[in-house]
Amino acid sequence: MGSIGAYIFAFFGAIFAVLTSREALQWDGIILAWPLLVAAIIAFFAWRAAQGTTPYEMSPSAKKVWSWSSAGEGISIFLGINIAANLGHPELRLPVIALVVGLHFLPMGWLFPFRPFLILGLLLSGIALVGLFLPEPTGILVAGFGAALGLWTAAILAIVRQAKRVG
Repeated sequence: MGSIGAYIFAFFGAIFAVLTSREALQWDGIILAWPLLVAAIIAFFAWRAAQGTTPYEMSPSAKKVWSWSSAGEGISIFLGINIAANLGHPELRLPVIALVVGLHFLPMGWLFPFRPFLILGLLLSGIALVGLFLPEPTGILVAGFGAALGLWTAAILAIVRQAKRVG
């Protein structure tokens, strides 16, 4: 887990922040670019940290876990969004997405040699569960911004880890 993970976490953290800003705060327009600016700053530092290092190669078993976990995540997000909407609770979409994203890190945390995935999965799942039980828009704010901050923090920690490999 290094700069590539930091790019991914920065991007998806921005997605959570944009969706939360739109859904809970009703923001629209250019103000929604702020999460993209945060992601761009993180990506810049990830790029800098990667200079002079070799990319991390996943083992075949790690690739399989990542593939199955990511496929399960995509299917579960689709199902979760539709279940929430069909039950008449569209306000639960973002907390459900955050819960699925958190749960998708748990198998990776157990099977990869990188335990912070387990911590990230537990953190995101816990924040999402809290968000599911809070009234609107508070639940959306907690789950969405909590997920964004969790992912951005993980990205920064990945950059620090990558930078230590160089130095």
